[in-house]
Amino acid sequence: MSAPTVVRAAKSSAGGKGGDAAAATPAKKSKKKLVIIVVAAILVLGVGYKMMAPKKAVKPGPPVEGLVVSMDAMTLNLADGHFLKLQMALQEIKGKGGAELDTSKAADLAIREFSGLPMSALATDAAREAKKAELLAKLEVAYPKELMAIYFKGFVMQ
Repeated sequence: MSAPTVVRAAKSSAGGKGGDAAAATPAKKSKKKLVIIVVAAILVLGVGYKMMAPKKAVKPGPPVEGLVVSMDAMTLNLADGHFLKLQMALQEIKGKGGAELDTSKAADLAIREFSGLPMSALATDAAREAKKAELLAKLEVAYPKELMAIYFKGFVMQ
């Protein structure tokens, strides 16, 4: 009986070495497959995230100056029998204006802004600039995202 035990021990020690070598090869292959699958899954998830992720809004740069539309001169009544001869030009934002800008709203707003004022309300540069800023704010409402500036080409009070 001792002989079969030795044989078994020899088989089991030889089988153990041979079994380890045979078992190591499939384990290495399964680890390689696992690594490849994990890398492929990460790539697929990354590409999917890039495609489905919300796009960041691109901030537009400062507006670019477009055409300058000159308006006809208008004579407005001020207080106490005085008058104002006003000529303006409107600076469009490039690519935002139509084929031809209708200046009738701008003329109406200018008439409302300046008519009936006393001469003293427009006598200084600061006062004129303040009125010009108020008028521009109203024009930006009337012409949304179309105008960027107004210019006084003529401003004569009598």
